[in-house]
Amino acid sequence: MLEASGGNLTPDQRRRQAIYYEMLMALFERAYILLYEDSPTGQGGRRWGSWADFFSYWLKRPDFARYVEANLQGEDPAFVAFVRSELARRPQAA
Repeated sequence: MLEASGGNLTPDQRRRQAIYYEMLMALFERAYILLYEDSPTGQGGRRWGSWADFFSYWLKRPDFARYVEANLQGEDPAFVAFVRSELARRPQAA
């Protein structure tokens, strides 16, 4: 796995990381569009909870959170609003 800080990556590793994060964001946006409901219940609620946990896990990585913040343009407006609310809930680094 690439380093969370991104500080010691070679240029090739940075390029690969950007590609990986771009693919991951596309996957997250697609899953959001397909799974999001205001009040998920039943199987849909389980799928949403699993997705939300995975997304939250990735947002804890400072490098991924920075990538997300810098690359929200052109994304689904509802997804952008969700992401911004999740970013605001993250504990800030000291």
